[in-house]
Amino acid sequence: MRIFFTFIALLTFLPAGFASDAETARAYGAATLVIYSKNDPLSSTLAKFYALGRKVPDDQVIGLEVSAQEEITRAEFEKTLQRPLRDLFNRKGWWRMGQQPNVGRVPVENRIRFIAIMRGVPLKIVSPAELEMRAYQARQRATPSPYAQPGASPSPKPPPPPQPAPLQREEASVDSELAALGILSNPYTGPLMNPYFRSFRPILEANLPFIMLVGRMDGPDAEVVHRMITESLEVEKSGLAGAAYIDRRSIRSDGYKQGDDWLTDAANSARNFGLPVIHDARPGTLPADYPMRDAALYLGWYTTHADGPFVSEDFRFRRGAVAVHIHSFSAQTLRTQSLHWAGPLLNKGAIATLGNVYEPYLDLTPHLDIFANRLLNGFTLAESAFMASKSLSWMTTVLGDPLYRPFASWTRTSSKPSEAVDDMADWRAYRTARLQNLEDRPGLEAAVAAHAKKTNNPLFLESLAHDADADGRIDDAIRWLREALELTGERADQIRIHFHLAAFIEKKDGKPAALKYVQGQIERLGSATPFHTLEAELTPPPPPPAQP
Repeated sequence: MRIFFTFIALLTFLPAGFASDAETARAYGAATLVIYSKNDPLSSTLAKFYALGRKVPDDQVIGLEVSAQEEITRAEFEKTLQRPLRDLFNRKGWWRMGQQPNVGRVPVENRIRFIAIMRGVPLKIVSPAELEMRAYQARQRATPSPYAQPGASPSPKPPPPPQPAPLQREEASVDSELAALGILSNPYTGPLMNPYFRSFRPILEANLPFIMLVGRMDGPDAEVVHRMITESLEVEKSGLAGAAYIDRRSIRSDGYKQGDDWLTDAANSARNFGLPVIHDARPGTLPADYPMRDAALYLGWYTTHADGPFVSEDFRFRRGAVAVHIHSFSAQTLRTQSLHWAGPLLNKGAIATLGNVYEPYLDLTPHLDIFANRLLNGFTLAESAFMASKSLSWMTTVLGDPLYRPFASWTRTSSKPSEAVDDMADWRAYRTARLQNLEDRPGLEAAVAAHAKKTNNPLFLESLAHDADADGRIDDAIRWLREALELTGERADQIRIHFHLAAFIEKKDGKPAALKYVQGQIERLGSATPFHTLEAELTPPPPPPAQP
């Protein structure tokens, strides 16, 4: 109840929405529907709090009688969400239905372009086939062993229930189904083509009235959701500032190379926008205790549960951060601080992420190259995520304020840094130094190096090193990291710089040289998990035992 009354009090102290674009704020708020659970008082309070901040009309804040569970059946979805919402859209006149070739009866006009779902509304829809498989597995666990009694002969083991083909499954995220609420002919088996995929137009101009863009404000607890709302409103006034950390795997197999390519392209988009980029290309994820300083954007893969810096007790993202880890079950549950990825990333301070509630298959997850590109070009979180997604009625959930535009204000010179982001000027000056010298590499490097020394921030020199590495200039990459070391006496900064320097030394001189370098840092700086991780990776395997 303490949280409930705190939220009630905060309703009168909302920050403004879009600080310098009131017309856009009104248009987007007027096009948004907010859905909350009538069975959860905090869900209602959060919905009203959000609606005030985004100027959503009162009659577009809707409570529904829904299950308190994250997972529901298709029948429950249709009874408690789909049918009530379709009836509401018809009764309120929010959409006007008509016939479309090859699609059937769909909205030809639609006032609602965004749907904001609050914590308390179910997350995912389980399929009958999955329920049958779970029942079968439970029976198998409960059945005594045929060898439990002496002389007993085993009876034939019943076969498992048949399963549908991979792209004919019925399970889906609630959010992805609601995006296709207006497509009355949706068969629910397999994904639907998303006509907004790869678009570069705001949804208000896209002439796609039969789809809506859905974002969910949900997470481990209500306080996380409250922070997601307040920071999205506050941070976008001056823009999201900080470094981009890209963690790819250098994988070459056909089935997975696509994900690595997305991350490489996303790094290039962030670099071209003017963010400092730290780009790790080792096969593994970033190690435990990796000192991830000033992380505003994180994109990476691939472990089942959050690991590395994201489980360190003292790690926090910068305010307003966007963080996505590719994994098939990254959002299997959101009500956790440690399992999978979506919940832990939000718990560590990110306010926006993307996740999958069941197996989606890589190509049908959001393409992170498109996602990063659109977000950096000033589109909303929901627009960027749906532009990056090939499918609707599938497995993706977009977590965060769907109207959040973290980078839109970077292009507005009139924007003033908020008091909460008092170092914004340093990040803007770094960006200016880059963008004014795009065609002059020596000039760019000189300007960034001068700014790094002025601000005493090694990340700016580290970004030059990772730029050089991306260009294949490994000697320059090593030189810039050595200069970064001279700029900082902070042990955490030194560990991060030495960690990447060892990787560059391996590229240039091979594993033995890199191993010698890492062992030298262990002697100099003492025990540090990132160094021991590298040492284990670089140490040659023992020779096989001699044959008798």
